[in-house]
Amino acid sequence: YNNICPEKLEAGFMQSYNKGRRSYLRGEVTKKRSLIDSKNAAIKNLQTEKSRKEGELRGLTFAVAATNQVSPEAKEKRDDLEREISNINYRERDLSNEIGTLNSEIGKMEAEITALGE
Repeated sequence: YNNICPEKLEAGFMQSYNKGRRSYLRGEVTKKRSLIDSKNAAIKNLQTEKSRKEGELRGLTFAVAATNQVSPEAKEKRDDLEREISNINYRERDLSNEIGTLNSEIGKMEAEITALGE
């Protein structure tokens, strides 16, 4: 609101404005919470994928240790798995940071909703 309403009309305007603003903010909070849920689900999927790749890496390491030989294919596979795990870790951190930002935004919106009153 830019404080351009005539003084005689401002009280009525502000009451409706605040009601609309609260409604808008509640909708945005709901959207952001839904987005957080989606990001948490993505993190869970990444963790499952990472566990699978870590298991594959352990199996490869065990096979190499058992034969005491590292073939070029095994080395390449190990490097690929380590790189993929690193990328997953990066994506997990990125999603976690995004969730933190969303939670911060929700906190600010909820504070504004409270300040607007009922």
